Amino acid sequence: MNIFSRNRFDGIADGLRHRLADFSPGVKRFVLAAVLVALVSIGWLGSQGLTAKSKLEKAGDSVGQAKDSLRTSKSEDATRFAENAQFHARQALAATHSVPSNIAGSVSFVGSSLKTSQQIFDVAVGVTDNVLLSAAKMGAGISPGKSRFKSARRPAEGILE
Repeated sequence: MNIFSRNRFDGIADGLRHRLADFSPGVKRFVLAAVLVALVSIGWLGSQGLTAKSKLEKAGDSVGQAKDSLRTSKSEDATRFAENAQFHARQALAATHSVPSNIAGSVSFVGSSLKTSQQIFDVAVGVTDNVLLSAAKMGAGISPGKSRFKSARRPAEGILE
C-alpha cells in the first residue's frame, strides 16, 4: 500500500490523480495553460532581471573607465566610455520596464521591490545622461591638449610669448 496514494484508514484512492479525474478535460486544459503561462512569465521576468543586472554592471565599468579617463585628461576616451555607459544603462532600463516587470509590479509583495528597482534604473540613466556624458563632453571642450597655452600649469607663458 502506497502511503501517498490511499487514505490509510479506509483504503480508498485519495491521491492527486484521483482528484483530478473528477474535473472535466476543459478545466484540466485551462489549469495546465495557466500554469504554463505563469512559468513562462516567471522565467521571462528572471531573464530580464539578469539582463538588467549585467547591463548595469557593464555601465558601472564604463563609468569607472570614463572617470579614469577624465582624471588622466583623455577626454575623447572619457566621452566614448560615457556614451558606452549611457548605452548599457538604457538597455538595463528597458529590461526593467519590460512587460513581465510591469505585470509583476502590480502584485502587492513583489511589486514594491520591482518598482523600486525601476526607479533606481531611472536614476542611473538620468545620471549617465545628465551628469557623466555632460562632464565628459565638457572635459573634451576644456582639455589641456586643446588649450592655446603651451603649459596648463603656467598659462601666462603662452600669453606673454
